[in-house]
Amino acid sequence: MFVRLLVAASLAAATFSALPAAAETIGSNDGGNCYPFACNDGAAAFDFYQIYDAGAFSGPLSFDTITFFGADGYPAPEILAGTYDISFGTTTDPVGSGVPLSLANVALFYSGALGGANLSIVGASYSYAPGGGNLVMHIQVSDQAPTTNDPDFISYMAADYTGSEVSRTGRAIYADDSQTFDVTGAGALVTDFSTTGGAAVPEPATWGLMLIGFGAAGSLLRANRRRLVVTA
Repeated sequence: MFVRLLVAASLAAATFSALPAAAETIGSNDGGNCYPFACNDGAAAFDFYQIYDAGAFSGPLSFDTITFFGADGYPAPEILAGTYDISFGTTTDPVGSGVPLSLANVALFYSGALGGANLSIVGASYSYAPGGGNLVMHIQVSDQAPTTNDPDFISYMAADYTGSEVSRTGRAIYADDSQTFDVTGAGALVTDFSTTGGAAVPEPATWGLMLIGFGAAGSLLRANRRRLVVTA
């Protein structure tokens, strides 16, 4: 009996250990990019989108932390001081699309001041299911500190220039509203989606295996009780 219980418990434990990883890094480091966090040549505001290919995710993911990485060969990246509103949503538009995007399941992730060398941003938990479409990060920036376009002073972050998994689109809006800088295509920042607690969202099949394991353990316990009653 003890052996059978141990096997059932082991099945449940093994199921837990088979949960998907709690972090997903999407995009490859093909170069450096600074918009919208670290480049500002006088723009009053940015309205910026990044599209992440649903096929690059291993499965459903719930995250409350996003992290950007420094690009090889450039100074250590820093976020220019400013006010940032970051939201996430899904879209059926393909990677490489321009604005406007068709968005669904939109939720605010972070709103407030950012700045400095810490490139991990903790916000409200967002649950993403790749079956619902590509993931979109929408960043609106205002009151951002100015900088120059001198590479010695710009903090470049790792960016995916292949355009296969991550793309960007949006615009920089200048104070006099006389011109805009529109950008669409490759060069989106490589992003790591993770949870502060390190827990992942189990997939439906995983939940099923867990229930089977615990159900087997419960059945064996009930059978043992019946035997005790009979032999008593």
